[in-house]
This record gives sequence, structure tokens and C-alpha cells, in this order.
Amino acid sequence: MSAIENQINNSKNMSKNIEHLTEEEILARALIIKKAHGEHELHLKEISSTTERIPSEIDQIIKKIPKKELQDAVRDITINLERGVEKGAYDHEKMIEMVDQIVKIKSLAYMNNRQYLKMFNGAYIEYRLTENIEKIIDKNPPQIEDLHKIARINFDLNGLKALNDIGGHSNGNMGLELFSTILKDGDTVKKLQSMHIEVIASAEGGDEFGMTLYGDTDLRPLLETIKEDFLNEISTANATELLTPEQIRSKGHEVSNEFKFVLGSSFGIATFGEALESADVTQTQDYEKMVRIVLNQMFNIADTRANENKELGKNNLETTNPELLGLYNIRDKKSQAVIDKLEKQILELQRELALLKAQKSV
Repeated sequence: MSAIENQINNSKNMSKNIEHLTEEEILARALIIKKAHGEHELHLKEISSTTERIPSEIDQIIKKIPKKELQDAVRDITINLERGVEKGAYDHEKMIEMVDQIVKIKSLAYMNNRQYLKMFNGAYIEYRLTENIEKIIDKNPPQIEDLHKIARINFDLNGLKALNDIGGHSNGNMGLELFSTILKDGDTVKKLQSMHIEVIASAEGGDEFGMTLYGDTDLRPLLETIKEDFLNEISTANATELLTPEQIRSKGHEVSNEFKFVLGSSFGIATFGEALESADVTQTQDYEKMVRIVLNQMFNIADTRANENKELGKNNLETTNPELLGLYNIRDKKSQAVIDKLEKQILELQRELALLKAQKSV
């Protein structure tokens, strides 16, 4: 395995041991990426052969597609469509309409497959993070505060299994819709947008969601406030009708008549500047690999912090709302049976080990 592959694969472990570099050292890493990006762009210009053959108004439509590979594929299709114009099969306006339709279809690759959520997926978030990193490092020169104007947030919705198991998947879908609405159009999002901070949310599988923030504001002084605002908005959303005490008791779970179901979530955030502290970009000269290393680090730091936040939330609920915690931790009978069996096997192994140790000591 190469040094680069090791750096990428081991970045999760590195996130637990973030280096404490000076601002000058962090900026030096940003400048390494800046230099690699300049060389990367020069290389792309040298090998580009199709863009100049496509009318500029059509190329602007194609650029709406995030991933470059898909852009190139549509440009190739466009060249073939131009031949149809030359042969009189259709006019130029019709070709633009056809290209626009193709772009919309290709762009679906960046939407979450749960169409009712109307959210982007993780691939789109990675694209936007990469795009915004390029904007930052292209500044002449980038300043330390610029590196903290981009952030990645990890959310992990609590209680989805309870909604699905007790209320049915329709209730689970309603919970997901409510949660996604907060991440797309909620008060916290509007507050950030009023500060000219771009907010893009994504659904990334099951109960996992993500977000990227970007603007002209150093986010470091706002990180705690952003976390508190999101978690408060999620926990105060009107979710009581998603699971009633009667529904819960009908499935064999005990709760009081006064119990009210609320949504919860873990929260973890990391900035580009924080990721640079532990992302060693000096092991490669390849710009795309550098960006992948930094993105992995952003995601892993955010994930680590989300897990820490989840544990804190559980500890808090143990004393403030144990009934809700019980629902958040609900397991189906089959899963519980497997866990019980494993725990029994572990106990038996522990007894056998203790017996062997006792025999050796005789």
C-alpha cells in the first residue's frame, strides 16, 4: 500500500490526534495545495480539446453539473448534437433545450434517492466543499481566517428506528421529512443565510445527514452557537404526533401518559483549517489526492465530534428524560436476541479464561 493510500485510509485515526500547528504552519499547508491547484488547472487547459468547440451558452449549462467527468460526457454528447444541427435535423434552440434536459438528468446523480426529501446526497456536498476550498486557496494570499470560512457538519437523527418499528415506515418518513425541512429551510439556516453564509444540506443514508457552510465569515467564534441553535430547533420541533403514548404501549413499551416524543440529533462540525492541522498534504504532489486527504479529515473530525456529542446527549437524557432515551435505544426482538446470545457467549469465555488462569497458578 502506498504512502498516500495509508494517509487516506488512516485519516480516521489521525482525527483523534489533531496536531497543534502554528498559524504559519497551517497556512504553509494551504499554500502547498494552492501551488498544486495551479499546476492542476494548467494541465487541464493543456489537455482540453472539446470545450472550445462548444458554444459558450451551452457550456454554461453544462457547468451546472458538479462532477467534471459528467461534464465531459455531456460535452461529448453535445458535439454529436451539433452535427444534427449541421444536418438540419433540428435548430440551435432545440439543441440548447436538449442539452438542458440532459444536464437535469445527469444532475440527478447528486440527489438523494429518497425523492420525498428533495435533498442533495453526499457526493454533491463533497463537490461543493472542493469548489469552496478552491475559492479559498486561490486568494492572494489566503489568510488564516479564510481557512475557517468553510465547514462540514455531521448530523445523526435519533429515534428513527422507534418511529419505523412502532409507528411504521410512514411515520419514519414523516420524521425524516420534518428533520430535512429543518436542515434545508429552518430558522437556524435562515439565520446563517442572513449572515451571507451559504448552507447546503444533504441526506447521506438512513438517519445520517450532512451540511456544508461557506461564506466570508470566520466560523470559529460561531461554532458553539451554530450547534446550540440547530440542536434546540430540532428538539423543539413539533413531533409529538409522530409517536403517541398509546402507539408506544401497543407495541409493548411502557411510557407515561404525559410522555411526548421529540426528535433529537447528534452534531459534529469541522472547518477546513482544522482539517489542515492533521492532514499531511506533503506526501503527494497530486492536487486531487491532497483535496481527498483534507476532505477525509474534515469528515472524520466532524464524525468524531458527532459521536462525542451523541454520548453527551445520552448521558443527559438518562437523568432528564429516560423514557425518550429508551425509545432512542430501541432494538427489535431479533436484534436483542442476537445481542443477548453474544453477551452470554462472552460471559462463558470470561469464565473459561478465569478457570485457565486459576489452573496455571496452581
